[in-house]
Amino acid sequence: MSQLSTTFSMDYERLVNELVKPFGSEYDETLSKCLVMAYQAGEMANNFCIDRMNSPSLEIEIKQDDTPVTMVDKKVNAFLIGQLENHFIQSDNNIRIIGEEGVSTKNKDNENKDLSEGLVFYVDPIDGTRDFISNNGEWAVMIGLCKDGRPVMGCIYCAAQDEMFYAIKGHGTFVIRNKQSLSKVQCNQFNPQDLSTAKCLISRSNYDQMTENILNELGVQNRVPCGSFGRKVCHLVAGNGDLYFNTSCKSSYWDSAAPSVILEEAGGCLLRKNGESVFFNGHRTANDYIMFCCPTSVSQKVLQVLVKHAGSKE
Repeated sequence: MSQLSTTFSMDYERLVNELVKPFGSEYDETLSKCLVMAYQAGEMANNFCIDRMNSPSLEIEIKQDDTPVTMVDKKVNAFLIGQLENHFIQSDNNIRIIGEEGVSTKNKDNENKDLSEGLVFYVDPIDGTRDFISNNGEWAVMIGLCKDGRPVMGCIYCAAQDEMFYAIKGHGTFVIRNKQSLSKVQCNQFNPQDLSTAKCLISRSNYDQMTENILNELGVQNRVPCGSFGRKVCHLVAGNGDLYFNTSCKSSYWDSAAPSVILEEAGGCLLRKNGESVFFNGHRTANDYIMFCCPTSVSQKVLQVLVKHAGSKE
């Protein structure tokens, strides 16, 4: 398997310390460390994209769930798992680390515990692998932290755009652009009776008639193709999109952990068809149900129309 460089172009720890001010949260230090490693992972993957003409093959494989994985996914996953282990895993703690392409092998005594117990990191090394393969820039590195099944911290690094989105529960959502400017971000809000100017971000690979019917009834006129679950949520919190429906029932906890807290802290919500927030529990990591993202101001209206068109599909 080809190697990815772990020699980085800058001191990301210094960058984060200079730009990110503490919230007074118990997760401040955790966030800072995760931002550093997300920047590093993003640089590793992005350099491969930049040098692709001179780089070795992506070594693409098809997993059992019929989705692609590349050697970059695997290498970045291993890097992030290792970094999280070094910073957070101790012999006497209950922290677990779960990545899309592999989990931490430390603290094996916790492997059979329900995921709603204690602290669990969820890592998506490259969210949007198909987009990474096509080299369209619509992919992201994501790290989310849940406590007792609820997201409390998350960061999403869109390396191609050099945008780092992050949030800690109760403290808002922020973005660092071009490693220079820091700003707070908020979702657009709407009158539930008029969604004509709203933009729905749609999947290039999973857009279906159900979503089209929902948008038609809501009166949403604008449909914007976009890759990656995390990238879509970043567009929502930055005000560049307003709705997203995931009707494939094929996402996983690493897809939704970081986006959930980032969206909620920006005035949005990630809900199931039953109207409840996504809860990270059980012993499986599958979000095998319909989910949707929208501003809180229209959540009940969107939910009502979704339930009508989804029928018996959960």
